[in-house]
Amino acid sequence: MPNEYDRRQVLRMAALGAIAIPIFGLPACSSGAGSAASRTIRFSWWGNPPRHTVTKQVLGLFEKKFPNIKVQAEFGGYANYHDKLITEAAGHNAPDLMQIQQAFVSQFASKGILADLKNVKGVKLDAFSAKGLEGGTYSGGLSALSFGDTAPCVFYDVTMLKQAGLKLPAENWTWDDFHSFSGKIQRAIGNGYAGSDDFSGSTWALEMWARQHQNGVGVFTDNNLTLTKQTATAWLQFWADLRKEGLLVSPQIEAEVGGTDDTTPLIRKLAPNFPNMTIIQSALCAMTKNEIGMATFPGLDSGAKSQGWVTGSSWLGIYAGSKAPEETATLLNFLLNDVDAGKLLKLDRGVPVNPEVAAAVKPLLSPLDLQQVNFVESTRNNTANPAYKVPAASAQETTSLKLVSANIAFGKASVSEGVDQFMTDVTKALTS
Repeated sequence: MPNEYDRRQVLRMAALGAIAIPIFGLPACSSGAGSAASRTIRFSWWGNPPRHTVTKQVLGLFEKKFPNIKVQAEFGGYANYHDKLITEAAGHNAPDLMQIQQAFVSQFASKGILADLKNVKGVKLDAFSAKGLEGGTYSGGLSALSFGDTAPCVFYDVTMLKQAGLKLPAENWTWDDFHSFSGKIQRAIGNGYAGSDDFSGSTWALEMWARQHQNGVGVFTDNNLTLTKQTATAWLQFWADLRKEGLLVSPQIEAEVGGTDDTTPLIRKLAPNFPNMTIIQSALCAMTKNEIGMATFPGLDSGAKSQGWVTGSSWLGIYAGSKAPEETATLLNFLLNDVDAGKLLKLDRGVPVNPEVAAAVKPLLSPLDLQQVNFVESTRNNTANPAYKVPAASAQETTSLKLVSANIAFGKASVSEGVDQFMTDVTKALTS
C-alpha cells in the first residue's frame, strides 16, 4: 500500500494529465472479445503477491458463477500502474474494469476515461449510501465505486507506549493533549526517540485540521480551494512550534521517508506514530514485532464533533470505451456485492461496502482486523462529514505541501513564506 499518495507517481500523472484523451464519440476499442455467448473482459489492479493470489481466486469463483464471461487478469506493482492505464486509454485500449487509487479518480474522470456508472446497464447501487456515491461522483457523473472503505487515523506503537507507562489517547483528545502527550513520550523513552512524527506534510492530517477549523469544510470543495490562509498558517505554525521544542523527528529523518511504509519513523522505531488510513494497519503490523494500534486524530476541544470521514481505499471504474459494459457491470457487482467473493477478499481492499457482505466477513476476521472494522464503523456512525474527494489538483497539493513543510523544517523558509508558496502552488494548479 503506498504511503498516502506516491509522490513520484503523482508527479508523473500531473505531466500525463496534459494529454488529451478523446473517448466519447469514437468506436469502442476495449477488449470485449468473443462471441455473444462468451465474452472476455479485462480487469486490472495493483498490489502485492498475496493480493494477486486472492483476487485470482475470486475471479475463478466469478467464472464458475458466470461461465459465459471470461476475465483476463492484468496486475502488477503500484509503480507506474496509473501511468500504464492512462497510456492505454490514450490508445483506446484500456481494461474494461480498473482498480484506481483515490488520488487519480478525478483525473481519469476529467479525461473521459471512466463511464458514468449510473448510465451503465446492470450496475447495482442499492448497497451504497448517498455519501458513499458522492465520494465517486465528479462533474455530476458517478465515475467510480469504493472497492472497500477506510478512514483516517493516527497509528501508534502500543508496545513503546506500554514500556513508557502510557496508553493510547482517548477519542475525545485535543491538539493540546497531543502536544502534551508527545512531550511525555519523549521524556519517558529518551535516547533520541521523538515525541511524534512530523505530520505537517501529510495531506490527510491537513484535511482533518481544515475541517476542524472551518466548520466541516476541508481543503477543497469540489474543485475549488476552500482552505483559508489563516487555517494553513495555523497548521504549519503548530508543527513549527513542536519542532522548536524538539518534540518531532528531525527533518533529515523525515526526508528519508520514501514511498513505502517501512521507511516511516514509526517502523524504524524513531517516533511513536504515523498518520494514514486504517487499511494499512495489517501491512504495518507485518513490518514490526511491536503492537500497532489506532487512535483518532485530535480535535479542537474534547466536546467537538468528529471531523473524520469514511472513503474508499481504492476504487473501481468501468472504461468508457468498453465493448462489453454489461458483462463488466456483472463483474463489478460481483466484487462488491457477492458474499462468497467478500469472504475470500475479507479486508484486502478495506471494509466491505455492502452491509450484508461486511456482516458475513466479520466472523472470519482476526482480532487485529476487527480493530480496523470497528474503527471504520465508529467513524461512519459518528460523523456527518462527506468522504474526502480528491480534486484534480491533488498531485500539486501533495507535492507542494511536502516541499513547503520540508523547507520550513530545514529553515529554508518561514511559516509565512511557506503558506504563501503553498497557496500559490495549489491555486495555480486549479486554474491551469
